[in-house]
Amino acid sequence: MKQRDLYDLYMERFMSIPVPALNLPEGSSIRNVTEKDGYLWEYVMDASFGNYEPGDFRYVMVNNHDYEDDRVFIMFDKNGKPVATSSSWRQHYRWNNNDIGYVIFVGVIPEYRGKRLAQQMVNYILHDLKKNGFQTLLLDVKEDNLSAIKTYINCGFRPRIAMSQHVEAWRRL
Repeated sequence: MKQRDLYDLYMERFMSIPVPALNLPEGSSIRNVTEKDGYLWEYVMDASFGNYEPGDFRYVMVNNHDYEDDRVFIMFDKNGKPVATSSSWRQHYRWNNNDIGYVIFVGVIPEYRGKRLAQQMVNYILHDLKKNGFQTLLLDVKEDNLSAIKTYINCGFRPRIAMSQHVEAWRRL
């Protein structure tokens, strides 16, 4: 079977849809992280996706012109262990619209998967972006990341067709 390229699929959500209430596990908390504690983000990202190391928070986040230190979030379990992350972003240069929020870097460490923590992290971002006045939210996801696609659909995101390849990819899904 010929291996095919995986396209980044785009999904969008309109803030006119009600934002679900947060439903965090008992004792869990979410807070933003800044550069001084970026090692927490690096830990969650490395555990979630691999290939993240010390200094990557500065390289990936802080050095990006869309970085705002109050938009990178970590969930901690009842024992204070970092277990999930998500970030709200702006990418006006990508979509030619300053009113579009962007959801990025949603990750959950393996031993905490299957507990709907990614959904709660996305819901947290929805509340953050709504509070900041965004009316439309976008994200991109690899078409083989079915668990993420399911999470995003459960959070009110729908396909956004931006390329002809997307039509067939969404049809397969």
